[in-house]
Amino acid sequence: MDEWTFRRSFNAGQVLDDTRIQGVVFIDNRFFVAGGNDREPAIYILNREFELINQFNQPEAIQGDQRGFRDLAWDGELLWGSHQDRVYGITLEGEVVHEWETEYHYTSGIAYDTDRDVLWITYTTNDLIAYTREGERVDSLMINRQGLR
Repeated sequence: MDEWTFRRSFNAGQVLDDTRIQGVVFIDNRFFVAGGNDREPAIYILNREFELINQFNQPEAIQGDQRGFRDLAWDGELLWGSHQDRVYGITLEGEVVHEWETEYHYTSGIAYDTDRDVLWITYTTNDLIAYTREGERVDSLMINRQGLR
């Protein structure tokens, strides 16, 4: 099957009874899904058939927020989530290993770059900034949006 070929879809919000689904990564045959969980933000773990097999709370500092992590990334070791001006690196059981502040007041996107070994962080209308796993800024990337958000 060609890259970028549509394969499957599912309504995560309906399956999980959570209207605040924000990010998803696929790790070791499981989907890790960030959701608001009625102001108790959680990471849901689903199998390939989209059945809930486990879940755990997002970091304590995020509890009470209506959305929780805005996005998720995986670096092969830690699950990374962004929330407001903070980035969290957590184990697949939810233990916080890294936590640091970004330059943006809010973040809405996070991605791990395997070539550069950095996390790219952004907000809807901002450029990308690269950080090490320890939170050190190392690069930035301007994006020509031509009026797009």
